[in-house]
Amino acid sequence: MRFSVGSFVIFLKTDKRPNDRVLPAECWLKGRQDGKFLIADASYFSEGKLYKKVASEAPVRNFFGRMIARKLERAIRKGG
Repeated sequence: MRFSVGSFVIFLKTDKRPNDRVLPAECWLKGRQDGKFLIADASYFSEGKLYKKVASEAPVRNFFGRMIARKLERAIRKGG
């Protein structure tokens, strides 16, 4: 199973099949006290492709444009 939280994609293995070869062995946590993070470009995953597509659409761009403008207005009013 794979899901994303923020900018992290989490792989959750819930069966007894062998680990696939997508991740290096040191990324799997079974029987370990700590693990390692694998850093990969978001476009490698379908979630990253979806977020990029959604972020490029006008409603999302417009929303964030308004939020940035509001932040700048507040900073100007505060003298910053």
